[in-house]
Amino acid sequence: MRDIPLFVVDAFTQDAFSGNPAAVVPDARGLTMGERMAIAEEIGVPTTAFLSEQGGEIDLKLLTPTREIEMCGHAVIAATTVLDRRGPVNYSTGAGPVIARLEAGEVTMTLSPPRFLELDVDRIAVADHLGIRPPRIAESPPLGGASTGLRHLFVPVVGVRTLEQLRPDFARLASFCHELGVDTVGVYSLATDDDAVDFQLRDLSVAIGKNEEPASGTTNSALVSWLWRHGVLEPERGVLTAVGLQGVELGRGSRIATRLEISGAVTRVEVRGTARIMMSGTLHLPESEAARE
Repeated sequence: MRDIPLFVVDAFTQDAFSGNPAAVVPDARGLTMGERMAIAEEIGVPTTAFLSEQGGEIDLKLLTPTREIEMCGHAVIAATTVLDRRGPVNYSTGAGPVIARLEAGEVTMTLSPPRFLELDVDRIAVADHLGIRPPRIAESPPLGGASTGLRHLFVPVVGVRTLEQLRPDFARLASFCHELGVDTVGVYSLATDDDAVDFQLRDLSVAIGKNEEPASGTTNSALVSWLWRHGVLEPERGVLTAVGLQGVELGRGSRIATRLEISGAVTRVEVRGTARIMMSGTLHLPESEAARE
C-alpha cells in the first residue's frame, strides 16, 4: 500500500465553499500517468495538480477528470498555497515555465506574455451555441482570442443580465471549440454591478472537460491582455492592473487580479489570488494498482 498525501483547496477566494476547487498531490514521484488519471477522475474536482520536484524545479502535471491540460492558473494558486514556501517556486508546465510566490497569504504567479489568436468566428453561430440572441453580443470589443497559457475565445455581451441568461448547448459548444482550436469560451460584460471590478466573466471550459470554471487565472489574464490590445483598459506608467469577477452564476464568486507590465507590448503578466485549504488527507493506493494508459 502506498500512502500519498492529498489536499483539496478552494482557489481565488478566502471563503469556504467558494472560488474554484483544485486537488494537489505534493509528491507525485513514482505515479504513472494512468494512476494520475485515475486519481483525477476519482477526486472529481476541476483540476488535480501533480507535483514532482527535481533539481530546484517542480514538474507540474495538470489533469482534469478526463484529460491532461497544459496550464491551469487556479491549480498553481492551490499548489503554491499547499507548499507554503519562502521565495519563488519554479514550475515547469506544458505551457512553459511559471513562477509563483506566496507572501502574506497571497499567491502571485508570473505567466507567459500573451499571444493573440487570429480566429474566424461567426457571431450568429456563437450566439446560437450560447443560447442567446445575436444582439446580446456587444459590437465592441471584437470577438477574438488570446492566450497566456490556455487558448481562449472572448465574447463580449451586453450587461451581466445576459451572463445570467446564457443557456449553452455544451455538446455543440465543445465541437465548436475543437474546430476553432480553443480551450475555453470566455463570455464577459464590461458593465457590472460592482464598481470594484473591471469586468464580470463566465468561462465555459467544455473543451478541457468541464462545462464551466468558477475561477481561472489564465482566462482572466488573457482577457485583460485582449482588452488592453483593443484600448478598453489602459496602463498608467507602463503598468495595467485589473480585477475580474467570476463564478457568480455558479454560486462560487471569485475575484482575480491581473497585472501587466507594458513597453510597446506586454512584457510581463502576473495574476494574484488567495486560496483556502479545505481538506487534507491520505490517498491509499495499492501497490498492485494497474496504470490506465
